[in-house]
Amino acid sequence: MFVLVWLARVPAPKISRVLRLICGKNAGRNELSRLRSLVIPILGSCLLFQPAANAQLKPVRRVVIFYELGVSSPAVALMDREIRATFDASRYQVELYAEYLETTLFNDPTDQQRIRESYIRKYQNRKPDLIIALGPSPLQFMVDSHEKSFADIPVVFGGTSEPQADHPMLDSHFTGCWEIFEPARTLDAALRLQPGSRHVVVVGGTSAFDKH
Repeated sequence: MFVLVWLARVPAPKISRVLRLICGKNAGRNELSRLRSLVIPILGSCLLFQPAANAQLKPVRRVVIFYELGVSSPAVALMDREIRATFDASRYQVELYAEYLETTLFNDPTDQQRIRESYIRKYQNRKPDLIIALGPSPLQFMVDSHEKSFADIPVVFGGTSEPQADHPMLDSHFTGCWEIFEPARTLDAALRLQPGSRHVVVVGGTSAFDKH
């Protein structure tokens, strides 16, 4: 590899002399011809890709997203796709890491504590530049651990309630928005679309998140 990189700087008329030095003074004409036919295309490739290698690289930024639910949730899949599309247009090269608290599947407090501790260990030597917390549990996770484990890292939150967004522990490192759940208005919209409806079934789970 060193020889190929060095040869990329050698003028074409001198390549034959250089090849003879590499192969030895007694190298035959056929041997030099075969080596030349191998080296010349490689040199061409090196010269072809040289501008790309010298192109200015984007500065790297590391972003971690903590989701309330897992990848099986359609809402999570939609949000993840939109977030990635937004960062694709960034002036930075964004390293995006998606993590899931899975509160519907692992709603036991002991399980959740283990999950949170594993994420703290995971990023203790690889600090992100930004944390996105989507959902009540991810925001609470940041409230509980930000000062000790993610100090000075800005946090953007969403998908939570107004009382939680007004938590006194949310200092200047936190910014975001909350959701207002209005089932009555949702039902009104559904009845405008289907005015003949007489029965409505609400499908939900038994976890704390679903009950809320």
